[in-house]
Amino acid sequence: MACALTVQVAVAAAPAAPAWADDATERATGKAIKAQALFKSGQFIKAAEAFLEAYAVAAKATLLFNAARAYEEASALDEAIALYQRYLTLKDANAAGKADARRRLALLSERRAKATSADGGADAPASEPARSVEPAALPAPTAASKPAAGPAAAPPAGAQTVEAQRGAAAAALDVDAEVSNPLWFLLGCAVVGLPLAYLSEPAPTPSRMLGRSERWVASYTTEFQRLAGERHRKMAAYGCLSGLAVVVLSAALAP
Repeated sequence: MACALTVQVAVAAAPAAPAWADDATERATGKAIKAQALFKSGQFIKAAEAFLEAYAVAAKATLLFNAARAYEEASALDEAIALYQRYLTLKDANAAGKADARRRLALLSERRAKATSADGGADAPASEPARSVEPAALPAPTAASKPAAGPAAAPPAGAQTVEAQRGAAAAALDVDAEVSNPLWFLLGCAVVGLPLAYLSEPAPTPSRMLGRSERWVASYTTEFQRLAGERHRKMAAYGCLSGLAVVVLSAALAP
């Protein structure tokens, strides 16, 4: 696979001075430059996560496109497809980028269909080698030899790590899409938001976890609760401080 980001992405083309850089997006620029370095070194999953972190700070279409590209290079088809589809809905995505995203979506959808029809998709190949060499497959197997096949069928540690990373990355994206910042800000203004933010536990959408592995679900749930909780507390605190500022200012201006 090619290890270069498309030239339409501002961060990849000129990391030292992105076209959208300003005081409010300095942190996003730093994260995007780190993501680009990870991409070039072949660490595609980590690059995708770094691009998503940058996108959470500065919601620029190019960052989401880059995250999709990184997932594509990592053969994380579901994640890449989801991000390309979301990229197409963004207002600041340009025509050339959308055309490229549509082309890649068609190719990835075809790859996913072929992987699914090949019985089990991406997870099946990991277990095939273990079955082909298990002792039970030798001539005249005995009852004592069959249990040895159990541990051999366990997913490799590397595969479990990738699944956990994918779950965490999906959670970050869903928190960005689902958590209502204005709602928690207003709740903070009403005072009740701050204690509510600390006492309540965010719950991810159950349908989002259908068909996923245990490692993916565990990682997704933990990361969703952590990120959503942080977002709730932060926005409620902003609302509370703003409400107090209004009260103090009103009292100072009162005759």
